[in-house]
Amino acid sequence: MQINLKTAISVLKNVCINFIEIKKKINRLKNLVLLNKKNYLESTESIEDSYKDLVNYNIIAQLVSRDKWVK
Repeated sequence: MQINLKTAISVLKNVCINFIEIKKKINRLKNLVLLNKKNYLESTESIEDSYKDLVNYNIIAQLVSRDKWVK
């Protein structure tokens, strides 16, 4: 199987972007739940929404790794 350099760079870029988004989402969850419990109830973002976002990011990661992700 021959891999095109342009495709490899594109996949790597998308993987890196997705990892960054996952890390940001986990940090937001950590701040909401562990570090800022008082403001958690006032937050517009729920834990359930954050978990759904993480599931979506993981689906994107699988698509990117299979070179099926198209922006």
